[in-house]
Amino acid sequence: MRRWIHRVRERLKRNDSGPDRAPQEPVNPRSSFASLLTLNDWESQDPGLAQWSARHLSESARMWLAGAENDEGLVRELAPNLFELSGFFDPDWIRRVSEELSRVQDWTSTEDVRYSPPNSMHYAGFEVAPIGWGDLMNQLSAELVTQLAHRLFPDRDWPDLVDGHGFVAQYGEAADRSLGLHVDDSDVTMTLCLGTVFEGSEIVFEGIRCPLHQQTQNTEEERVIVAPVPGNALVHLGAHRHRVSSLLSGHRQSLILWARGASTRDERLGISPADCPTWCDF
Repeated sequence: MRRWIHRVRERLKRNDSGPDRAPQEPVNPRSSFASLLTLNDWESQDPGLAQWSARHLSESARMWLAGAENDEGLVRELAPNLFELSGFFDPDWIRRVSEELSRVQDWTSTEDVRYSPPNSMHYAGFEVAPIGWGDLMNQLSAELVTQLAHRLFPDRDWPDLVDGHGFVAQYGEAADRSLGLHVDDSDVTMTLCLGTVFEGSEIVFEGIRCPLHQQTQNTEEERVIVAPVPGNALVHLGAHRHRVSSLLSGHRQSLILWARGASTRDERLGISPADCPTWCDF
């Protein structure tokens, strides 16, 4: 890459140095090599988003986490081990997150920024650590999702989920249209819907499975179809199989957090001494 850049610069220098050549405007290195920019070059317009704070939760959510009764609709169990958080986050924080991500996308398009998809399943979207949200994801995982795991999945012996891997998933024109059946590389997944107006793109859950049984057929009771709601978040075990149905119109964007413990990777990948863990529903 460095040799290529050097050759291009030398060629530009030779073209500008001929004796009969008319003076030209100086070359702007930033525009000439725009494709060399990466997400790490992003300069945040809202630096306050780089750190997590309990102030980014609604008052009702803070009270619930402190032990208060669940307000109607705040935390709703859609099916066993599948929960929806409604009115859980401060609306102003959600607005700021959505606006910052929109600015990032506008910048990547304008500057022709090159980046890889967030994982092998999503064609569109990007990881958020390079834009300065690595600490935010780790803090969200350790300080919020760990609490949610203890409250929502009390049958599991949870470690502190200190490793937060966050990324943006996009569904729409020139983006993902659907997503096949899969499990997440997480202990607990939290998906915050940031979409505006869209039709379709429902999330279909099909049962919790260990690595040995991920390809087994689901029962009718295990299949749960959830229509994402902007501003709401879904919380589920990473081993909860799910897929995304086809987007019919509009655009949907989600901020997804894979929350993981420091020493739980072996169990997620099926390298546990146990053939089939007790949490598998097969």
